[in-house]
Amino acid sequence: MEQWISFARDHWPVIVIAVVIAAVLIKVIKSVLKWLLVILIAAAVLIYGFNYAPDELARAGTKLRETVETTKEKAIAAMLGDVGEARFEKTEDGFRIEGSRFTLEGKNGDTQVTLSYFGQTFTLDMNDQIRAFVEKVQNGAP
Repeated sequence: MEQWISFARDHWPVIVIAVVIAAVLIKVIKSVLKWLLVILIAAAVLIYGFNYAPDELARAGTKLRETVETTKEKAIAAMLGDVGEARFEKTEDGFRIEGSRFTLEGKNGDTQVTLSYFGQTFTLDMNDQIRAFVEKVQNGAP
């Protein structure tokens, strides 16, 4: 079952296209031929799905997780490196810090912050390192 869920997540455009084509065929063709074509499309999607091995799914998931972690680390490094250029802004329910390569937002009393870095948004725990960074930027200390 996990194989099919992963297949659906990774290849949803193929599934959507197949469903759209099947819907068009059902509306346009009014004969037994339409059902044969719909069955053919469904069979093609199933055959394509069966060629999707579980070990390939595991490798793809591991690679994706590693890529996300690497990007998070780069985003945090960029944030910490821009402490001198970052601008602190108090919002009505928290804060917003903008640097040349990132935006960090948090709410008062919340244990998580949102870090945006080159179009990617990450939710991070408000650990001591991030808390110290926020205090440095807020106090204007480099």
